[in-house]
Amino acid sequence: MDTVRYNHETVGASSKDNGLKIFHNEVRLDMEEAARLVGVDFTVQVVYNRRRRTCAVFAGDMVAAHHAACRMANLHYRTPTFKNADIVIANNYPQNIQSDKGLDWVNRSLRDGGTGVLIIQNPHVMTSWNFWNESTTYRNGRTYWEMLAARKPRPSSGLIIYSQYLDKRSRNYPAFPAGSMFAQTWAEVIAQLRTRHKGDARVAVYPYCSIQHVEAGLDEST
Repeated sequence: MDTVRYNHETVGASSKDNGLKIFHNEVRLDMEEAARLVGVDFTVQVVYNRRRRTCAVFAGDMVAAHHAACRMANLHYRTPTFKNADIVIANNYPQNIQSDKGLDWVNRSLRDGGTGVLIIQNPHVMTSWNFWNESTTYRNGRTYWEMLAARKPRPSSGLIIYSQYLDKRSRNYPAFPAGSMFAQTWAEVIAQLRTRHKGDARVAVYPYCSIQHVEAGLDEST
């Protein structure tokens, strides 16, 4: 746990904007150093598509294969950001367990007064299997989700959480903005949207937002 905390907090705190920084990412470099120390000398990197089917495999040296996979994945997953949408639908498939990523797409695309729809079709909703995430010893006595709520930008307007698996605990996650609406059927989502938006609406749909990323290239010098 000390090693995980060091990598995420100490190294991570000094490494800003690491999202598309692949080649000189301090967090990644720390992981690579640890892997070298224990003798990892071969890796298989897989790039999969929207149906979770393999579309590319890169095998070989741990770093070289990863870089090659990232170059291909960058072209495969990059997505233009739709601006000023009345409604943004962010489906967290296929990585529902990291459904906070959908909030990023909602925040980037939604106009003031609009409505975001966050789809989380996962039996565990926002629950994590990672002790560190659920533990109140994460930092200053707060869990990972409470830290996430403190640093994630809030949607400026309404947010509908759609999931067939919502329970009371899931609805109370700090990562969900205050005033969030909840729906357990798609018919409920449509009903709420029709109530909030009369007439035509500009809708942005991100069908696989947990693996889609902004339209940016990889800069091997950074």
